[in-house]
Amino acid sequence: MFQVNDGDRTLQFEGELLAHATSRRDDSERWVEFDLYRTKGGSYVVARTGRSRLFHAKDCKVVRKRKHQPAQVATLEADSLACSLCHPVVSIDRAHELIYPEQPLYWAQACPTPEAAVESLASYDYDGNRYFTNVARDLITKAAKVDSELGDAYFIETIA
Repeated sequence: MFQVNDGDRTLQFEGELLAHATSRRDDSERWVEFDLYRTKGGSYVVARTGRSRLFHAKDCKVVRKRKHQPAQVATLEADSLACSLCHPVVSIDRAHELIYPEQPLYWAQACPTPEAAVESLASYDYDGNRYFTNVARDLITKAAKVDSELGDAYFIETIA
């Protein structure tokens, strides 16, 4: 049984993971991860998670905007990065003090067809032109190797 988060909701389903892709690079402060599943019933689930290595001070405008929750300094990961706007000060001697790490942002969508799954990964520019980000292209290309219908929905576009 798979479970993916969509904000504060959980989608549960039986099926298989077709592909995973990430935009993370060694110097990334924030990145996105995608997973694409095919359910036992033949539909698709696209899951996206926004990730971050950043943490903030209590009075940072990012904390006020996103309502990040406090955590003790001792909980920071080795690769965590201090916000360049608020410059939180951390010290191992003050490991009990609070910082405000950015939390993952979850989105998921159930899609009844391969075409709908591909469309859920599309982005649109200000002029309404459709395109796919590099990480979305990577995800679809990987998934197409194990699901030919998904590949057909992406690689073959019929224009009227």
